Amino acid sequence: MRRDDVRPFLTPSAGVIKGSEWVRVVAGETSPLPDHLPDWDQHTELLLRSSIEADLPAVAAEAGLPTGVLAWAVGWRAGDSGLIGTSRLYPVSDAEIQVELRIPATITGNTLVLTRRLVLPRSTGAVDLPLQARIAGSILWSDETVIRLSGRGAAFPVEVVDFAKITYLARHARNSWYLELPASVDQPVLGGLLLMVNAADPVLADAVKSLQPNEVQQALIQLMQEQVVELMVRWALSRWEELPEADDGSIGSVARILTERVLPEPDSWAVHDVDPVDLHTAIVEGARKVGLGRSLS
Repeated sequence: MRRDDVRPFLTPSAGVIKGSEWVRVVAGETSPLPDHLPDWDQHTELLLRSSIEADLPAVAAEAGLPTGVLAWAVGWRAGDSGLIGTSRLYPVSDAEIQVELRIPATITGNTLVLTRRLVLPRSTGAVDLPLQARIAGSILWSDETVIRLSGRGAAFPVEVVDFAKITYLARHARNSWYLELPASVDQPVLGGLLLMVNAADPVLADAVKSLQPNEVQQALIQLMQEQVVELMVRWALSRWEELPEADDGSIGSVARILTERVLPEPDSWAVHDVDPVDLHTAIVEGARKVGLGRSLS
């Protein structure tokens, strides 16, 4: 979908640039990318490709810039967590270009936003026309594609470990899993959030390692996911006043977004005298509504 933002500089018209539909690449085979990936495996990298066609003389004339100073920027962001991947830059040199995105398995969230942009990567210095884009990072054209992800695996970064061999986990050796959350709300979510499954529980360990979990394994994963959501929401509520200032892509930012998705009016739950049973019920209900828990259908 083209974004028709009004920009304070010359931009190409809608008809001179066209992005193709995205395709997904699995084992060397390509297939159209649907707007919903119900069987996405959160442990597997997503490899996506598309093409961009442009009338380069028209782009140069309408933008008032030679195409050699421009670049295609292709990137992604996780819609729920706010995580942003590093954009890949391609030169604007051919009328059609193939572009590729590799999206790591460590992202969290239920939506993925794919972006394609025509940008000015560096300031141009001298200006021939008063309305030329000249500031580095200026976006002359863009489109976005939103993909819903609801995979069959756990929706959080997961590792299977032997609790008995890790000093700080040995005292929890009878637990099936442990969620590692930092004290700081500004800790980056990548590296700061980790769900560890105890290898001593082979049934659950096999479930989270399975690329195609069966119904029983899926039920175990969903129950664990529901409980993890409750821990994250409770963690967020206990720090609620700090979260609006949390850095983008941090644990605090992710936890706030998750809490706002799960709980209606989360401010009303961030109080000391909240009934713990009512809170538990509200979290479970909200988590299941957004697909982060047991499915009763």
